[in-house]
Amino acid sequence: MSRKRYGFTLIEMLVVVAMMSIMVAVATPRIRTMRDRSNLRAARDEVATALAIARSAAVQKGVNASFTAKNDTVRVNLTASGQRILPPRPLDVLYGVQLRPAASDETLRFDSRGFVPDRTDKVVYYLTVAGLKDSICVSRLGIVTKAGCVKT
Repeated sequence: MSRKRYGFTLIEMLVVVAMMSIMVAVATPRIRTMRDRSNLRAARDEVATALAIARSAAVQKGVNASFTAKNDTVRVNLTASGQRILPPRPLDVLYGVQLRPAASDETLRFDSRGFVPDRTDKVVYYLTVAGLKDSICVSRLGIVTKAGCVKT
């Protein structure tokens, strides 16, 4: 009399587990790279938005506004009153991204026309995460460029 067996043998289960392990090992580095690129892009957009907010606030309110990038955190304040326009945004905590401006570029002031009067050349902010780099440029006229500044 023949018995019907239901289920899988141990060998079949081990083969499936081994195949799944190989697929996960191949996919993990690619997923990590995609996540890092996405985080870098999101942080770059956040910094560009903060710069645009600072410029807009200066023009709308007719007073100076400052964009501060220090310790991987960005914030926007009105210079005269100290009123907070954008609360501190820690890019390292939110996206794992490092923002390292030059010491002279930690605070960028926009005047009531939206210009950056303290600078004679463009200001570049560099962002890095896991070996990936990107940058944001701000011209003397206050124009924010997040594409084509420096990208490697």
